[in-house]
Parts: sequence; structure tokens; C-alpha cells
Amino acid sequence: MPTLTQSPKGAYIMRTSTQLGLIAFTILNCSLVITEALAQTQPTSLSTISGKVTIKGKPAPGVLVALTYPNGPLTNQVQLPRVTTDQDGIYRISNVPSGTYAIQTAKPPYIPRDEQDSEKQMIVVGEEENIGDIDFELVRGGVITGKVTDSSGKPVVQEAVSIYKADAFELSNQQRQSTVLLATVSQTDDRGIYRSFGLKPGKYKVSVGRGVETRMGFIPGRNAFRQVFYPDADDQSKATILEVTEGGEVGNIDLVLGPPMTTFTASGRIIDGDTGLPIPDFQFGLQRLRKPRFPEFVNLPARTSKNGEFAFEGLMPGTYSIFIYGELNPPRRIDSGSFEIVDQDVTGIALKLSKGSSISGTVVFDSDDKSMQSKVGQIQVQASVQSDVPTLSGLRSATVSADGSFYLGGLATGIARILVGRHSDVGGNLVVTRVERDGVIQPQEIEIRDGDQITGVRVFVVYGDSILRGVINLKNGTLPPNAGMFVRLTPVGRPNINNRSVGVDSRGHFIMDGLIEGVYELSGGVTLTTKVNITSTQQVTVGPGTTDVSLTIDLSRISSPQPQQ
Repeated sequence: MPTLTQSPKGAYIMRTSTQLGLIAFTILNCSLVITEALAQTQPTSLSTISGKVTIKGKPAPGVLVALTYPNGPLTNQVQLPRVTTDQDGIYRISNVPSGTYAIQTAKPPYIPRDEQDSEKQMIVVGEEENIGDIDFELVRGGVITGKVTDSSGKPVVQEAVSIYKADAFELSNQQRQSTVLLATVSQTDDRGIYRSFGLKPGKYKVSVGRGVETRMGFIPGRNAFRQVFYPDADDQSKATILEVTEGGEVGNIDLVLGPPMTTFTASGRIIDGDTGLPIPDFQFGLQRLRKPRFPEFVNLPARTSKNGEFAFEGLMPGTYSIFIYGELNPPRRIDSGSFEIVDQDVTGIALKLSKGSSISGTVVFDSDDKSMQSKVGQIQVQASVQSDVPTLSGLRSATVSADGSFYLGGLATGIARILVGRHSDVGGNLVVTRVERDGVIQPQEIEIRDGDQITGVRVFVVYGDSILRGVINLKNGTLPPNAGMFVRLTPVGRPNINNRSVGVDSRGHFIMDGLIEGVYELSGGVTLTTKVNITSTQQVTVGPGTTDVSLTIDLSRISSPQPQQ
């Protein structure tokens, strides 16, 4: 079974949980990608990770083993190593840069044996390390299977069946904001049979149809049905809890499709905000806003007709927002792009496409190395606009020109934060050191008013190549079950430099790379249910190369967790 291991040169691994039961297989069979914010520094000396994979104590050949980054959106594509085990179950991953990774296996229907309910291990890799004994013991996952029929007893083909972790519904509203409730989704075959395999031992609830915890999209040409939990409950609290064991199968979990849902249509047209004329063949998308949760896609991209008209069918009651689709930096924006469906179709929606606010300026390398400025054309600059209403269109991104200039258009009113990222692999982590407007240093954010065309912005950046490596020491107790640790690094006196947070393994070890030299405030925290407890803070000076630090957390100072809401 996966264990926490220290390599001969001090590398540590830990486990981390995921919410999607089959995510390991999905991720490892796709291109592995990472955002600039998580990009690792590339040391001159690379490392090696090796280990063994077994099933019931015997070598497991042909198992896919891969490195991934712990989290992050899918943008700048940088593929990470992946290998398969040999006939003796041995794998070896070479040429690994220093940094923090997740390492995981994929061999459906097998899963890692792990009483902590994790699918991958976190591993901290230093320079020139030969890290061995990162072993995995796989076991056969559990199965839930059954049949879906309609009210007349006929099998329902290609219908999605949702498998939930039973305890996910016990989370507080605050926790649900960032938690995926679904464990996995299966689909019925031509006989109406579904079979969800590779499940971790535990308790589950099963449903079919659409509900508040599922995506609100639809398949054109198909009816939508109300969510029904096994055996015939319309509310998850009344659902039967199914116990899945290692390698066990829970069968005959049959579901009868609920009644068709009443859905609605929203229609209108889009016109030019200046001329009042309809805009034909305009591509846009739709999102459903659910507070306090994130907005979500609910429809395929759509285009207006030659008269600028549009229509969305199959919508559930709720608040919706239309956004420009397919452009990272559109010059225009949609004004008044929201509408609400209550209990009837919505018609006559009039949307105006108008010129938005903009920010333009230059990106400058804040470095004495003049050769760095020649790489400015390999950078992307972004404006992240904060709004009172969650939106999928609050981010604008543009590639910086060879002369360092950039233009971000179609911006809404609000508070914009300027970010940078690599357009290609030019080495190092980009860090914004300061932002100036007409020679005046700006705070972290720039206020954008309606119609503003902000010019004269200069974004100064450097490549961070310093590393902070540390350990948290616990005293006066041990971590309670299900508790975790993290660290947060806050720059002192440099408001334009982002805060950084990373997880801490069960031995208390952590690493942050891509930093610039300077003074920071380092805080160590412990998470308990719904409450985050910052229990220790100290200043640390990050110098060139690697800086080592230790932080002590007094567990007697942890306050009681807040009651769930």
C-alpha cells in the first residue's frame, strides 16, 4: 500500500484525496497539462523516481504510472512523464525537475489500496535525487450495477446514472462551494444496464435524472427527467445507502426514470449597441448562475441567425447569463446579458453588444539582464475582473507583442487584477513586481469604470527562481482525524506580488518554488471541518537558491470547529 516515504536525500511523499472515482484513469490517458502559476523551475540537475506496483503481493506489469501537478486549470500545455511497469511490476520515471507533484497509477478496474481514501500521492522532489520505494499496492475496486427503465418498464438507453459519496451530502454549504459531490457517472447500454466499477470501499447513493447537485445541461432532442434516488426517493435524504466493499459488487440497483421535467425556452436577439442593428452569425454561450456556487455551462455554443435572433431550449428555472464564446480577448462585451426563468418561457430578450472598457500598456522585465526583454513576446497578460455576480467571462487574456505592448479589451466594470503567464516554455516562474500607470505605482488592483479606456500601464515582471523548503513541527498533541495542514506565504511590503499557499504532507514537509528574493510572512494552518485555524506565523527571508525554514504549531491553540450550516 502507498506509504509516506523519505528518500535517501530527504524527499517526502504524501497522500491526497480526490472526489472523482475514475479521475485517475481519465487524467492519465489524456495530455497532462499545467498552468503557469504551477510551472516548476527547471534545475540543471534532474531526479529519478522509481518503485513497484503489486496486486495481492504479486508484481503488476503494464500498469500506467504518471506524474501530474496537484491541481489547476488546463492552460499552458506541458506534458509530464508517464511510464508503464515492467514484467516485475517495476517503474522508473527519469528526468524529473525539482518541485511538487502528484504520482498516480491507472489500471481499471484496480485502485490503490489506501485507508485514507486517496487516489494519488504527493511527492516533493529535490535536485539530483534518486527517489526509490514509491510503491503502490492495487486492489480491485467495488462495483454498483443495475438497470434503468421508464415508467412502462422499457429499458432506457444511454441514460446517465450518478454515483454519490453518501457523506458528501452532509457537507456544509460553505464546503459544497468547492467540493464535487459526484463520485462518478455511468451510462446505460442498449439494455438499460449500467455498471460503475473501480469504486473505493465506502457508502454511496445512486440516482438518475437531473437535480440541484447535477449539471444543468441537456442533450438536444432528449427529454429531461426529474432526479430519482435509489430506490424511488425524490430527495437524497431518503435514498438507500449502499455499502461497497473491496472487490465487491452491489447488484440489482434498479431505477425507474422519474417524470419528465418541465423545461422552458429563452429567446431574443442581439443588436449592435451603437447602431441598433441586429448582429448576425454571432457566437456566444450560456451559463447558469447558482450562488454561492460557481457558474456552470448549460448549453452548447450558439450563433445568432441572420436577423440576430437566438433561442435556448430545455432550460430549468434559474438565473442565466450570456457571454461571448470562443475569444480570449474580445473587443466587445454583452451588456445586460442576464435573464431569469421562473415558470414560463422568456421571450423578447434584447442584448446589446457594445465596446467594453480596456487596459493597454507594456510588459517590462524588471531585470538588469537585457536579453530577457527579447522573450517578452512569449508572455501572456491577463486581466481578472472581480464582479458581484459570478461570471465565466471575467477573464481577458492576450499575448504580448514583441515590443512588449498589450491590449485587453471588452472589459466589464469592476476591479481588475493584472496577471502574467508564459505563452511557451521560456523557463522560470513569472512574478509581477509592480504595476505603474503613467509612471505612478498602482495598488494590486485597478478600478475600471464603465467606458474606461485605460492606457499607459506598465507591468514589471521577473522570473522567480528561489525555493522555500520547510517543515511544520507539531507540539502538544496530534492532528485529529480528517484534519490537514497548509502554509501560506505573504510578501511583506510588495502589494503586487501574489500570496502563495501549498499543502503540507503528513510529515509536515512542504516546498514552494518560483519565488523571488525578499521578506515574506509565513503562516502555518490546520484545517478542521469547516474552520481554518492559522496557528503560527513568522517572517522569513527568501534568498537565492533554496531557503530552509521550520515552523512550530501548538495544537493546544486550535479552536473548536464551527458547527455545520
